[in-house]
Amino acid sequence: MSRLITENESIIWASKHYLTQPLPKDYKYNEWKEKDLEEYIIAFVWKPFDQHQPFEVWEYIENLAHDFRNTFNEKLNKDNQWKLNTILRKHLSGSQSLSAWCSFGVGS
Repeated sequence: MSRLITENESIIWASKHYLTQPLPKDYKYNEWKEKDLEEYIIAFVWKPFDQHQPFEVWEYIENLAHDFRNTFNEKLNKDNQWKLNTILRKHLSGSQSLSAWCSFGVGS
């Protein structure tokens, strides 16, 4: 089964759209104090957003991350549901064994 996008992954992805240096991939930004995050945003803000307050840039990052994560995960869930339904239909009709079910990742 496809792995869903996490909040941290989507925040890092979205940060690339507003910062010249994305947030670190080790997720340590979660542990930063608000002042440290603000300083990072100020240091690496992309030119079109340099007149925006750091908290505004952070809101943009969070909003884009949220939209991306929800859209992407919804698509993954729909695709997985379609695959699951296809396997079930084939199994119920006798044309496919349950090994396809297990390889899909449902049983593991």
